[in-house]
Amino acid sequence: MILKSQNIFKSLVFDPGFGFAVAGVLLFGAAGGLALALQLICLAVVISFKVLKMTQPPFLHKRAGIAAFVLNDCVSLRIVAMTSFLYAGILLSGGALELWTGAADQEIFINKYLLPALTGSLFAISNILFSFCLSGAWKNNPGASFFSLAFFRPETWTTAGFCSLGLMSGLESIWAFPFVIAAFVIALRNVIRGDADYKGYPRIIYAGALVAFGFVAFANGNILVGIADFIDAFYLCVIEAKSTPGGFGRIAKDMSTVFNAQASTMAQPARIKSVR
Repeated sequence: MILKSQNIFKSLVFDPGFGFAVAGVLLFGAAGGLALALQLICLAVVISFKVLKMTQPPFLHKRAGIAAFVLNDCVSLRIVAMTSFLYAGILLSGGALELWTGAADQEIFINKYLLPALTGSLFAISNILFSFCLSGAWKNNPGASFFSLAFFRPETWTTAGFCSLGLMSGLESIWAFPFVIAAFVIALRNVIRGDADYKGYPRIIYAGALVAFGFVAFANGNILVGIADFIDAFYLCVIEAKSTPGGFGRIAKDMSTVFNAQASTMAQPARIKSVR
């Protein structure tokens, strides 16, 4: 029993959907209300599905359709995405009602309702596409057009989500966008060349953008938001590791090779100068 509990805990800790759900609870922790309630329900469902997957009770196998959904390794990412879509719909409905009744003007509607709903929806789409990539349900089709390949890449929607988040955050988010641009360029390069989606590790670079957003949140006194950003950053790295043959070990080795090559290149002019 203890061993099974340890396995469930380990499986949860390295489940990106679980991490994003925890981050969602922290993100809306200060706001409370319906947003926090939805995130808590989402987290509870993710944990319940993980327990069902690890224990596999007999009744689950009597219902093939339910079992296929629950036992999918990426179901947690889809649950988080569905929660985001649900909250976005509720948010937009409430905002539209306030706009119609005159309780909110157009600027308030855009900043308080439209942009948060849009940001959540864009990241939700990227989570769904990440789940397809991790489960192997989506693969590069060499015959497809560039537009089609780029449209169905999660990085495209992640970048759009960061742009929407940047509009909400203002100039304070400028520190994050070099990471966003670099990651998107690498992802598009992989599409153009037909390379593996992990090449260049764009999701880890996106994680750098989230770390930048986290520091901005800390600087503004939003501690829970900053912690949520750091958690999201870690689980983007987990997604990258799950996509990469060899996992974190391969990533660490590749990054060490790049760092050593850069250090060697920078040291060469000094050596030439000393010889002269």
